[in-house]
Amino acid sequence: MEDEPVEVEVDVDGIKTTVQARRTDDGWIVNVEGTDHHITVGGAPQSTQRSSKRKKKRSIGGGTMTSSMPGSIVEIAVEVGQEVEEGQLILILEAMKMQNEMRAPIAGTVSEVTCSVGENVEANRTLVIISPLEET
Repeated sequence: MEDEPVEVEVDVDGIKTTVQARRTDDGWIVNVEGTDHHITVGGAPQSTQRSSKRKKKRSIGGGTMTSSMPGSIVEIAVEVGQEVEEGQLILILEAMKMQNEMRAPIAGTVSEVTCSVGENVEANRTLVIISPLEET
C-alpha cells in the first residue's frame, strides 16, 4: 500500500530541487520532473524507472499542469481550444540547463495557457489547464 506523496527538497552536487516521494511496501517512489523512480530499501541498492501515468491520473485537478521547479518556458506546443491526447507534448521548460518536456497528463481540450515563451516561472506555478474530454 502506498502512502500519500510528500514534497522533499533534495541537494545533488549543490543543485537543489523539490521532488515528490511516497513510501511503498518495499521502498519509495520518487517523482523527479514527471518521471517516477522506484527505490527499493534493503538488500543491494537498486533503482527502477516506471511511467508516472498513474500518479498523473490521481493528481488534483487532473489536467492542471504546474512547474515542478523554477525555470524558463522555451516552447509552447499547444493553444487554447486545441484537443490533446494523453502524453502529447504541451511545453518545454528549461531548468538547471536541461530542457524538460511536459506532456499532457490526460486527453482533453486546452482551456487555459498561463505562461508565454521566454517567461521565467516559479516552482508550483500553474502553466496549462486541460479540461477532460466528455464521454459520449
